[in-house]
Amino acid sequence: MESGSKLVLLVFLFNSLEFTVYGFPHGGLYSTCVHLVPHHESQDPSNTPCPYKINPSASNYSPSDEITITLESPNNKVFIGFQIVVQKINGDTEQKVGTFISYPQKYAKSYSWYASTKNCVTHNSKAPKTSIKLVWKAPTESLGDLLIRASFVEEFDTFWANESHLLKANTPASAAVVKTPIWEAAGVNSFSQAPLDEQCGKTVGCMLWPKLCKPSDCTYVVTYKTGNDFIDFELMGDARGYLSLSISEDVKMGDDETLTCTEGVKGSSIQQGYNPSYYNDWIKNTVLSNVKIARFSGGKKLYCKFRRPLQHTLNLYFQQLGDNKFGPKNRTFDLMRSFYLFLGWGPLYRGTDNMGHHIELPIISTNLVDLQAVSIVRANALSIPVQAHSAMMLITWMLLAGFAMVLSRHYKENLSSEWCGVKSWFQLHRGIMLIAAAMTTASFVLIFIHVDGWRDQASLHAAFGIAVMTLTIFQVLIALFRPGPDSKMRVIFNWYHRISGFLSHACAAVSMMLGVNMSLMPRQMQDWQTKMIGTWIGVHVLWLIVFEILKCRQKAEGKSSENYDLDNMSDKKSSNQGLQPEVTTTQPSCSMMVALVLYAVTMLGFLTGALVFIFIF
Repeated sequence: MESGSKLVLLVFLFNSLEFTVYGFPHGGLYSTCVHLVPHHESQDPSNTPCPYKINPSASNYSPSDEITITLESPNNKVFIGFQIVVQKINGDTEQKVGTFISYPQKYAKSYSWYASTKNCVTHNSKAPKTSIKLVWKAPTESLGDLLIRASFVEEFDTFWANESHLLKANTPASAAVVKTPIWEAAGVNSFSQAPLDEQCGKTVGCMLWPKLCKPSDCTYVVTYKTGNDFIDFELMGDARGYLSLSISEDVKMGDDETLTCTEGVKGSSIQQGYNPSYYNDWIKNTVLSNVKIARFSGGKKLYCKFRRPLQHTLNLYFQQLGDNKFGPKNRTFDLMRSFYLFLGWGPLYRGTDNMGHHIELPIISTNLVDLQAVSIVRANALSIPVQAHSAMMLITWMLLAGFAMVLSRHYKENLSSEWCGVKSWFQLHRGIMLIAAAMTTASFVLIFIHVDGWRDQASLHAAFGIAVMTLTIFQVLIALFRPGPDSKMRVIFNWYHRISGFLSHACAAVSMMLGVNMSLMPRQMQDWQTKMIGTWIGVHVLWLIVFEILKCRQKAEGKSSENYDLDNMSDKKSSNQGLQPEVTTTQPSCSMMVALVLYAVTMLGFLTGALVFIFIF
């Protein structure tokens, strides 16, 4: 009567964090004008040489020049998608400059990326193309050397996003036009003037993870300190490519401002963004300043510091108005209010400074954070519904199900006294398994509601979880219609009950291992829980062997006169009254009872350790 439980933990990939991405046959997104990386299911750009070229009619420009730019393949190789911009090399490299005054409207459409001019062009269908000609008009003043950048899509999972061609200026730009970047690379000693232990909760507010860490020993730290009309943030932690702070009104991803620091092959950058849903759109930064970015601990840890106004309104060009025109959607984040803080990390898309899908779940403050307060806030990687799901499944399958199965197989003789006319072992077995079935069902429903359905990242975990849930349901149903002890179907019932119980417990163990090893799980939790659950499985198998040995010894010593199994269960009054075992009495074996207590204590110890790790992380 045991069943699927652990499965659901999988789904906790609540994915709050998954960056959903799709193919766009009708053109690249407005938001990808800044980085040109197609959002194709987190696929990296190809690392092979690009078969397509950017061919401008001139290699130099003067103000207001008109230059024809051809996107083509020297070998007439077909491409189905593209996106092209021209940007500064120095200063504000997010700014897209000039105007595309002509392009084949049968195959292309334009965007005005945070400008009044058509400064970004992309395909409008997936029709095969071997070349595209566009006419670009230079700005009315020299901006210094520029870079023509383009992405090419050969097919959904084969694309290049880092192709460029230098366009040199005939006249230099003025210092006022090419401003120094607002960020700068920082040295190892540029952060924290005092140890974090002396700052957190005293001079700055801090969000720390894992929960029990000291500030100086935490894997991830966010500090914040408010000035007159601004707030300074510091982000520190293990990160391959980026650290991203999200400011949200709730604990689910969507409608959040993001502040991201990157460091990779393209150098360092600070990015402002917005999460419309389970993905991120890069928006033009106009307010982040005082930026420092550094790596330390042998390049393993990333440090970032920046300043943001307390009140800022994001101009989000995400509302489509028709005819490929987009209007702004303003969204104000007033940091005088309290918000939940998220911190995510992960790799950059290959060869770019664009943040990719965060592989691990982000950490989330346990409560709304008052950014004006100087306090210490702890963070969770697992949300409360996921923690509840995980806890119920662990309790069910690490403790309850195993205990009930041991009672059924090994303690029919040792717990043969009656409780309310029914043998005590059977009362315990039935009661525990009903609780286990209820907890499995509740946990299963909770996680699927929380994550809103199926998640591909947890497909194996989910598959085993569904198997556990299915076996559990059938165990309950078949128990309700258990044939009487004299029925010819009783043998079939007994074998099904045993095999189904064993399979459900085995599937639950596999599902637990898959759940804790999902890529979204924090690495520390993966390591510790894998060891914990793996050891539990081994110890549980050893205990089953011990029980078999003790049972054989008990029989050999004459403590038991017959081999009991489910066929022995009968009602002394009627064989049709269902779940009623026959009444017999035998002297309990002292060694068997001691073993049962030790087994329960051992399983409870493993369960406690597993639960601690869930709530620490």
